[in-house]
Amino acid sequence: MRERTGGRHRARATRALTVVVAAIAALSMAATPGAAARDGKPVVLTADQIQPALLTADELPDTGLTALPVNASTTPAASRTGGVCDAANVYALAEQAASTASGAAYFHGSNTDGPFDSEVVFSFPTAGAAARFVELARDQVEGCKEWSATVVAGDPPTHWTLQRRSIGRIGDERLAYRQTGSGGGDDLTREPDLPSIGDAAIVRVGHHVVATSRYGLSNVITSGAELRTQARRAAAKLERAVHAAKQAG
Repeated sequence: MRERTGGRHRARATRALTVVVAAIAALSMAATPGAAARDGKPVVLTADQIQPALLTADELPDTGLTALPVNASTTPAASRTGGVCDAANVYALAEQAASTASGAAYFHGSNTDGPFDSEVVFSFPTAGAAARFVELARDQVEGCKEWSATVVAGDPPTHWTLQRRSIGRIGDERLAYRQTGSGGGDDLTREPDLPSIGDAAIVRVGHHVVATSRYGLSNVITSGAELRTQARRAAAKLERAVHAAKQAG
């Protein structure tokens, strides 16, 4: 019994990593050229430059979270499943758009209901390639309203629905959505089970894209205001990193 409950709780953490790999619902789009270095070459952050550009636990709107180690076991690989409608995940979309580098940060707290926060930044060789990534995500979401997928092997599938969200005008392009899941494995800690909620946003900043997400149960993920704050702070910190690299270039 406890093992199954633990599996349900681990599934929440697994889904927290999966949420950020989902493509995001499109809002307004406005392509603009990326920042250029002093010699006219575009600023494209390397993996080493991306890491300090990621939010820290102290910069999140959610308090009391701790950073998880980022390694091969916590970072999803590019896959044709795991995204919206269980289609290609965000790492696979980034590969399709010719991403040159990436970095990620994952956060969790002591409450197994959530929130679980995450952030992934991708670099691209051109602003057009970064915009292509957003286009792939938008096309994926526009073709999907609901789907079912198994999160923990042996559990019944979870049924997911998708709603577009607004995060205001951030960056060069921005997209956001809310994912609501019902069913799946039985949560033995409460009756009835609460829906799972995943709020996610993608923001393009020139040659870069930052994807942020918050995942948890419906008693924790409510208004969506925290996602807007998280996305705004992440984009602003990324913009500062690009500006610093431009000045140093």
